[in-house]
Amino acid sequence: MKKTLLILAAGLGSRYGGLKQLDTFGPNGELLMEYGIYDAIEAGFTKIVFVIKRDIAAVFIPLMARVISDEIEVHFVFQEMDDLPKGFINTNRIKPWGTAHAIWTARNCINEPFLIMNADDFYGKNAYVMASSFFDSDSINFAVVSYRLGDTLSEYGGVNRGICFKENGTNNLKKIVEVKGIQKQSNNQITFVQPKELGEVLKLNELVSMNMFCLRPSFFPLVEQQLIDFLSKPVNLATEELLIPEVIEDSIANTSINTLIVNADSDWFGVTYKADRDMAINKIKEKIRKDLYPKSLFKVSEDLVIS
Repeated sequence: MKKTLLILAAGLGSRYGGLKQLDTFGPNGELLMEYGIYDAIEAGFTKIVFVIKRDIAAVFIPLMARVISDEIEVHFVFQEMDDLPKGFINTNRIKPWGTAHAIWTARNCINEPFLIMNADDFYGKNAYVMASSFFDSDSINFAVVSYRLGDTLSEYGGVNRGICFKENGTNNLKKIVEVKGIQKQSNNQITFVQPKELGEVLKLNELVSMNMFCLRPSFFPLVEQQLIDFLSKPVNLATEELLIPEVIEDSIANTSINTLIVNADSDWFGVTYKADRDMAINKIKEKIRKDLYPKSLFKVSEDLVIS
């Protein structure tokens, strides 16, 4: 079965202070996403689709040739502000329309099961194995690859996470609640800013979505309908975004498609803030020391020293 890795790499990186997707983390200038590409190919993914901004194409596209073999099918899709459902036009919006729209831009080049990943996150080898196994065992439903909240926080500020709630007695997702400003305090309590109805603190073992979803071509028309509804409300047109969980929740409510919660059982880390960068670099070095990755993903000299 052909399986596609869809990489969302069009983000602006406002809190990071630059384009995280083009920052380097490996000892030879490897991007964080390149470790995900390496893991996905090992797990059986044979096609990769990148969603990027047109203005980084000249730099981004040549970089990807260094880590992807000729046996892998590759596509590049631009997330354009005026790529909207028929009857809608963009007037003065500058900010991207959101992650759901980013997926929709790839609708014309994906006809097989596909796994979503953020370009600026490290998901761990087992996450890709679990996603590949899900596609092998299920031909209809979607899935969210989940992580433990306590393993996804930053030491340098608040983060936003999608808290996953299960249907009673099942592994089916009931809903994802976007929680903002999550931060671990000195007393080890996990506090957050919004939404207030969740209470005051969260637990370390809450299941969270890190934007890694197992989806299928049936997801594209669901996104399109949600985009139409979203764009029909003038209040959304300035800065609001349509996010993947909103489409997932609509599919749960209005279709026969279930979304399962799959435990990544893997080591996640990311770079929300610039100060997270050293942590990510050191974690990559440690994984190389443990022979989880080659000293270089680019098949250059083997006489490399990991300091």
